[in-house]
Amino acid sequence: MTRLLPQRVEGSSNDDAFRSLIDALPVGLMWLDEAGDVTHWNDPAEALMASGAGPRIEQLIARLLEACRTTRTCI
Repeated sequence: MTRLLPQRVEGSSNDDAFRSLIDALPVGLMWLDEAGDVTHWNDPAEALMASGAGPRIEQLIARLLEACRTTRTCI
């Protein structure tokens, strides 16, 4: 079986490189902790949340987190 990545990416310098890559993507990405609080986000996510869609996005995230908790199946 061919591995796509030869090793796991670890360390702060790799975190910075990963963060730079994520910030360059044209899609909004947010990281949430176990409680459902947003811990990190990229620029497109910040723009989406600042737009009129922000409240609707928050509702959808809350529904997804509730489904994750009740079904114990998360994506």
